[in-house]
Amino acid sequence: MKKTFVRVPEINCVDYNRSLCFIGSCFAENISTKAGMYGFNINSNPLGVVFNPISLGEFLLNIQNTLWNFSIVRQKDVYFSWEANSSVFGYSEQEISTQIQNKISSFENSLTKSSTLFVTFGTAWIYELKNNGHIVANCHKFDQSLFQKRLLTISEITILWNRVIEFLSSQYPTLNVVFTLSPVRHLKDGLIENARSKSILLESIHQLVDNSKNCYYFPAYEIVIDELRDYAFYSKDGIHPNEIAVDEVWSRFFDCMLSIDAQKIATEWMDLKRLLDHKIQRKGSEEARKFLKLRTKKLEAFKTKYPDFKIDL
Repeated sequence: MKKTFVRVPEINCVDYNRSLCFIGSCFAENISTKAGMYGFNINSNPLGVVFNPISLGEFLLNIQNTLWNFSIVRQKDVYFSWEANSSVFGYSEQEISTQIQNKISSFENSLTKSSTLFVTFGTAWIYELKNNGHIVANCHKFDQSLFQKRLLTISEITILWNRVIEFLSSQYPTLNVVFTLSPVRHLKDGLIENARSKSILLESIHQLVDNSKNCYYFPAYEIVIDELRDYAFYSKDGIHPNEIAVDEVWSRFFDCMLSIDAQKIATEWMDLKRLLDHKIQRKGSEEARKFLKLRTKKLEAFKTKYPDFKIDL
């Protein structure tokens, strides 16, 4: 595939000696899963997939705040939080509160050891509680009459995220922040509304990157929308990029985000991983014994060469 449309800057801030953190849209999940396959130590979306930049920003601003109000709500016998995705739930207020506290603590610990935080904005459409104006991360299928839906402005996003970036810079001074814009189409909002939303997010991101140190933009959105630009690269729902598209974005991510040493280690690891994942059909055969001997030899050689690389078998 020709790669001539989208200019991708070489950032080269990702290495194996430090962890990687991801928050945001489900597209962040796709890339973090790929990073995990390549042997990186990752921590992704502790409160589940969150699409809007306000909820993401408030989460980061409160990551060290042990008194943060998680806004616990009950629906029948299940408890949720307005700050989290519906994948985070409990059967008592104490259970979900403890769960969220543990997830946040784990993510904060990862941030202290991380080289890079990847932030993926999904939509500028938000839902506010009518009774207090609080922007929720997820409606949890509560009655829509409880919410006011509206479109964020660029200034709302940049004002909050300038505070977030300032906070991250002061607390994690060696941390790089890489923004991405999710190529997932929010068709339930409408095509025109989705385009408005993406344009607001894109301009907000570039204003933040232009005015901040150690902040970068990775053009996942442009790669999928402008370079691949075909429904053949989307799943059947026409909304989510499929595996082929994710692989292409990862290829570009690999080239521009990973350091030269990390690229070398990653390539060697994936060659070894293919051997480790190979399923042997006739384990008693001479051919199988030779293969197992070769695989063991290559695994031990890799461990010797990269003693700090964590291998989960």
